[in-house]
Amino acid sequence: MDKIPDKIKDRLIKLKNLAEQGYKGEAIAAKRALEEMLGRYGLTIKDLLDEKPEWRWIKVGRNKDLKRILHQCHFQVIDKDKSTYKEYDTNIAFELTSSQYADLMSLYEFHVAQFNIERKKIIDNITDAYIQKHEIWNKTNCECEDCENQPKEPIDIDKIKAILALANTMEDISYHKQIESI
Repeated sequence: MDKIPDKIKDRLIKLKNLAEQGYKGEAIAAKRALEEMLGRYGLTIKDLLDEKPEWRWIKVGRNKDLKRILHQCHFQVIDKDKSTYKEYDTNIAFELTSSQYADLMSLYEFHVAQFNIERKKIIDNITDAYIQKHEIWNKTNCECEDCENQPKEPIDIDKIKAILALANTMEDISYHKQIESI
């Protein structure tokens, strides 16, 4: 197994994981591809499972949220409550087998993508939530023809709920005018 390039090892591990966790036809196709690759390299499934852990570096950047997600994914993959890791600059290393590394990277990439989607939604809603919370709008009803003839957008109930939930977490403060108008 040591003579096989890391790229091939990673492919074998990914195929093994897909064969075990994939859905119906996907799992069957992965199992066939895995058996073919194992035969080509004269390996068995046992060879994949008997790997020794080694330090594997993952470039995660400086974002503390992504580091935290990586650590949580690592705990899920190794199924322990404590682990040892190394950190240098924008990289974090864990002692993992090839199989664990493939699982970790797949899980981490999935959660980073989903986290970025969720973060974008929240950022898009926070300004509306702030305006709602502090009632920063015109207090009079507009009855001009231009406003009445504007096409109405469909109401997104889920977005309104999200905005109101965010607004409810914000601090109750009030602005007091410093100079009264004469």
